[in-house]
Amino acid sequence: MKNKFSTIYAIFASIIFVLTVVYFGFNLYSEYSHGYIRTKKTFDQLTLSLKQNPDNIKITNINDYAFIEMLQNGSAFYKYPTKDSKSDTSSKLIKNYFTSVKINDDNYFISADMYLLRPASIRFYARNSFVIIFIITIITILLIITLTVSEKDTIKIEEADDSDNEEPQITYDEFEKSLSESDVDIVTDKNLENQVTEDEKTILEPVVSSEPESTPAVQEAELPSNAVKPMEIEQTDNNPYGLFSPKSGIGWESYLLTRLDNELNRATSSEFDLAVFIIKIQDIEKDDDKLKQVCDYLTIQFQFKDMLFEYKEDCIVAIKISMSLDDAITFADKLHSDIEDITADTCYIGISTRTIRIISGERLLQEAEEALNHAQEEKDTPIIAFRANAEKYRQYLEQKN
Repeated sequence: MKNKFSTIYAIFASIIFVLTVVYFGFNLYSEYSHGYIRTKKTFDQLTLSLKQNPDNIKITNINDYAFIEMLQNGSAFYKYPTKDSKSDTSSKLIKNYFTSVKINDDNYFISADMYLLRPASIRFYARNSFVIIFIITIITILLIITLTVSEKDTIKIEEADDSDNEEPQITYDEFEKSLSESDVDIVTDKNLENQVTEDEKTILEPVVSSEPESTPAVQEAELPSNAVKPMEIEQTDNNPYGLFSPKSGIGWESYLLTRLDNELNRATSSEFDLAVFIIKIQDIEKDDDKLKQVCDYLTIQFQFKDMLFEYKEDCIVAIKISMSLDDAITFADKLHSDIEDITADTCYIGISTRTIRIISGERLLQEAEEALNHAQEEKDTPIIAFRANAEKYRQYLEQKN
């Protein structure tokens, strides 16, 4: 009966564990799959609140937001969760939203990172799952203790029953009398000593090896090289204009290749990807206020102003580390839509990535520019990316070596 009960309970407990894992995984998947609809609705409510009353903005469902920044005429007047917070465009669990609103004579910009899978939901479902598993574990431990104690009591009862069924012992006189009446010889201590053979007196000693045990040699592990460092540009008397253009607010074109080569060296040594974007806005000049608004927007999206550079007369080059080609295309689609909303002009974007290649900044920039030229030639495709053949590049390296 005990074995049958233990088997049934083990099956029951296993089913509970499996259902708990399914409960946790299903709810997280459901949360993530509906994340785009939920975050879009919440962001639209935030935009509507700004339009209705800029002085009293109502933020609902604050757990949906990982980051919020609101600008009024280019100046930040609200940031969440802290003043030093920055937007995150690399996480697949976060959806980035951006919009601009003009109220009276003021231009408002809202940038928000919203959780497709909220940490609060993860904590909620994880807590429920933990409680269920904890309860089953406690029940299992108590059951094991109960069965163990019960089994020991059963063994004691059986031993007591066996002792009751033993035959009564006879006295020594009765025992000697029974022996004398039989043909059994009595073995005395003296006879027993005479029967001990020399072989039984032999003492066996353990064999100890005289060869010392070999100790494996300890080799020091080589750490990866830290020789490649980020580029630092100091402002000197020969550089009266500083690092950034006063018109656009981003880096000068003369610094572009130096910075790009430096970032490529870092990406190669650390084995992560790097993407280059060339953004061209049709019929816009460097003195245009719209260009400054676009640069402010790109600074928010790329997080670092020193990753943005003026390029030629009507282009902007942006560098994004740790971004693959597919992610770069998705990111560029958002940039294209938002830039055209800001400028009301046509925007073209050319993209190229390092992939696994050891490549110069000049070559990578040339690939992105060729992609930009194709984007301008194609009527329905304003975003073109240069995709290198990684397999052929590996074969080329193998043949070269």
